[in-house]
Amino acid sequence: MLSKKVKIIQTQSFALKTLKRIIEKERYPNALLFTGIKGCAKLDTALFFAAAINCEKQNIFTQCDCVFCKRILKLKHQDILIINTKNSTIKIDEIRKINTYCLKPPYEAKKKVIIIADAQKLNKEASNALLKSLEEPPRNTIFILTTTNKYKLLPTIISRCSQVRFKPLLQKVVKEFIEDNIKDNEIDIELTSHLSEGSLNLVIKNNIKKYYEKRNQIINVLNQNSLMASLGFIEKIKNNREAVEENFNIIKSYLKDLIIKKCNGEILNKDFEKEITINSDKISIQNIIKTIESVQDAQKKIENNGSINQNLTGMFIKFNAKNCQNTI
Repeated sequence: MLSKKVKIIQTQSFALKTLKRIIEKERYPNALLFTGIKGCAKLDTALFFAAAINCEKQNIFTQCDCVFCKRILKLKHQDILIINTKNSTIKIDEIRKINTYCLKPPYEAKKKVIIIADAQKLNKEASNALLKSLEEPPRNTIFILTTTNKYKLLPTIISRCSQVRFKPLLQKVVKEFIEDNIKDNEIDIELTSHLSEGSLNLVIKNNIKKYYEKRNQIINVLNQNSLMASLGFIEKIKNNREAVEENFNIIKSYLKDLIIKKCNGEILNKDFEKEITINSDKISIQNIIKTIESVQDAQKKIENNGSINQNLTGMFIKFNAKNCQNTI
């Protein structure tokens, strides 16, 4: 499994070039900020970076069998701390744990590495506590923050980090990953790799069939252009805040397809090409863009603990109103 991870990490050539330069010159910043979409190997790269700077054989982002690398990559090294919560927020208690951890020097590694995955989840108190650590960084300690949206971080946190940008993975990389890891003849590999938009998140979760069911349900609701159908869909999902982001991503991919189809480009949801073509002819690009803006506005409000029911209802009303105008 590790060799497959190495293979995927090595496709992030832009990010690795920056990180290799840091290691080779031994000019380590106090904090690194890895930015990029979900499922583009940010967390795995952070672990391999921690291994590389402490590697007995001085291997950099390659398969290594030294004791340090093995323990770090198995998450069994006491000089590596990872905050990777499944909760919607990272609270101050997690940062207090980090501050306590920082008081002691490295046990045996050259550098302690503290990895905070999905740092955009930091709440206000946790952000302020982390900022103090970054302002007065402990010796021989490197912070690595990963995020899908750096603009949700405090500007002062961003300013104290060296940023490393991760690009979406190539479709062929995602396709190879699916072929190697998903043994299911019912899965359309080509379509799934296309819909992934450069992310392994869908595949890693191993919920491809559930994703297709949800996507089909949402696109069918959008194709109906019926407020009643939309309200019925909202009723089913209004109590599942965790699933909202995926729902929004599906809606935005559909709206993006409407624009792409107008420009005769290659759409994402290829199996709905007929319906997308019909609806693309019914609504102007200007109205599609306005609808996308209303979707983004609703998503932002829900992410900030706004009402799912109220914001989705308002969004679908706007969508149906724009679509009913039949403007070309």
